[in-house]
Amino acid sequence: MTALDTGEPIVVRHAATSVDIAERPGQPDRPILHGRKWAGFQGTAELGEEDLFRVTGDPRVKDLDARRRRGAVLNPFALAASFIGLASLVVLTPLLDEDSRTAPLVVGISLSAIGIVGAFWTAEESRAKLPQTENDERRARAYAERYNQKPAPASTAPAATAPAPASTAPAPASTAPAPASTAPAPASTAPAPASTH
Repeated sequence: MTALDTGEPIVVRHAATSVDIAERPGQPDRPILHGRKWAGFQGTAELGEEDLFRVTGDPRVKDLDARRRRGAVLNPFALAASFIGLASLVVLTPLLDEDSRTAPLVVGISLSAIGIVGAFWTAEESRAKLPQTENDERRARAYAERYNQKPAPASTAPAATAPAPASTAPAPASTAPAPASTAPAPASTAPAPASTH
């Protein structure tokens, strides 16, 4: 289950076609009609298209998530390559004489170009969206039906366990009496002084 998944059945119903108002150059406030005419619901919550396919286990969403992660991880490297290439052009080229400038120029321009193209590509990958097709409603219904047929998830609460048996043996009591002092008090053995009167 994902964070979005409540475990309730998913229903796919027809929905009103959404209309957005977008301003385009030369055509202000022209409505843009979106083709999605269905919506998925889990309980009373409406699921977005990508969320519905994620909850129901569509493998396309896993691929999409992998593309986004790859783009997010590689984008800083592409940006770094473009900056290093540009920096090498700006810093190294004036320091070198004309005979030895060719190699750094080629490396700098190549690195910059690769970095810039890579930065754009990875940025697009990190913002990738699920492609919309004519079969999305049918696919959503099929995945929702398959999801609804899964057995309910087992409760995650631990099973009740029997209490540990109480010990029936009494605690051992000390039966030995406390030792008494049996040694007699020392008697004075010194003779008393004799009286001389």
